[in-house]
Amino acid sequence: MILSQFASVAERPELRRQGHTRESRTWRRSGKMAQKGGFAGAESFAIPSKENLKRTYDIRAKIAQISENEKSDLEFFFRRLMFHSTFVYTLFGDKPMSFEDLIKEGCIWKHYMHYFTSIEHGLDLCRYQRGWKVWKKYEQFFPLKKFIFVQLEYPDSKHTPAYLGHVNVILVHKNNFFSILKRHSQDFKQVIGENFNPHEMLKNAFKGKSLSSLDKRIKRHSALLGILLGYGRENAWHFYELSKLRSKMRKDLSYREAFEVAQKRIAPFCNHNYDLQYPICFPMFMCLPESKETKELKQKYTRQHRKICEIYRSGDFLEITLLKLTEE
Repeated sequence: MILSQFASVAERPELRRQGHTRESRTWRRSGKMAQKGGFAGAESFAIPSKENLKRTYDIRAKIAQISENEKSDLEFFFRRLMFHSTFVYTLFGDKPMSFEDLIKEGCIWKHYMHYFTSIEHGLDLCRYQRGWKVWKKYEQFFPLKKFIFVQLEYPDSKHTPAYLGHVNVILVHKNNFFSILKRHSQDFKQVIGENFNPHEMLKNAFKGKSLSSLDKRIKRHSALLGILLGYGRENAWHFYELSKLRSKMRKDLSYREAFEVAQKRIAPFCNHNYDLQYPICFPMFMCLPESKETKELKQKYTRQHRKICEIYRSGDFLEITLLKLTEE
């Protein structure tokens, strides 16, 4: 399973503070197995405004029905996804999808000695799962039109025993996901075949309780996953080719020179966030730092980051997040 086998074996909060999200580590490790765009939605999303004043009051009334303890856990849950992962770029930007790998509630302390660097982090994961339960309890209050928001388990497989206690939370912007499937349809056809259907992919890739549906549809292909995560086509394919060279080198050392040459071309994509009030992580992935694509991605994500910080300064965090999530 592409997401499970590529996931990090440790949740390390110190890496998150440095900008290393689970999503980026997952994609980087995917290789071991083997866009420029506008800021969609942020400019049109103001809180409050005459146009969405009724929606604002409606969201406030629904939030008021949630108990203080539940509301605290729900806010913690969304803050983790928005600020410590990359969900905020899917919610407010044009990033097609984001995911976060976490440990199921019943397995947190079972995995403690292997995965956690502090007891506080284990407690945070427990609170995250409480937040997810609150979301599921009240999700009928907040119907989603533009987004897919699910928590999926790894498939029960002998190939992924280390991840059977893990789940992935996934946020998909339907329009952006479909657009990138169409824009890069030739890449998907090259891997999947001429029968590739973006409508079918969007409709069925996130159904069920397991990640196996998405995994099968992209054929465990790290380049396709990188494209869907908004890392750029050129970056995704270069990393895929580097991964193939790594696999060959392990079997035949004559590939070592070619691997080292290709490896020197890539570097981590990272912008530093100096906003202490809103410590929103930038997307982290391996890229070709001097390419036009990467420079455009850096400019785009910097613009989006700046705008997102402005949006969250304008009002209540939970209200803003739920207003955008339920946008029609």
